[in-house]
Amino acid sequence: MEHRKFFKHNHRTSLSIGSYIDDNFMLTETSREMTSLPNVLFVVSSTCSSCNMGAIEEFIQDQQDQFKFTLVTDNLESTYIKEQENIHILKRNIFDFIDSIGIPGVPFVVGINRVNQIISAGPSSTISAIYDVLSPFFEVEEK
Repeated sequence: MEHRKFFKHNHRTSLSIGSYIDDNFMLTETSREMTSLPNVLFVVSSTCSSCNMGAIEEFIQDQQDQFKFTLVTDNLESTYIKEQENIHILKRNIFDFIDSIGIPGVPFVVGINRVNQIISAGPSSTISAIYDVLSPFFEVEEK
């Protein structure tokens, strides 16, 4: 698939659907604050040509009342996304971060429910890809 050509590793993500993010996970500083709404974790890099901040900004604007957001990045270049009540920004070395939690590449999105359980995860280079990855949240909401 053309949109997955940026993945560098052949291994599967170690972020297993249904597993929980424990207290030792690198997001501990924000995970305790995420109990009121599900959390969407975006992982992007400033050196990634497939990382589309416009798609992330559009998703956040559309869904700001439904989720809290965590953006893991090495460098933030966005006029819209700033540290706000529902947006947490974690500046990390992206390559170390993705290796430590088992993400195969960037851009990547992870959907985490209110009890820190991973519900969905996948590549997220477009707005439709973000909605596709996070579709379990919307399917539950519709039923």
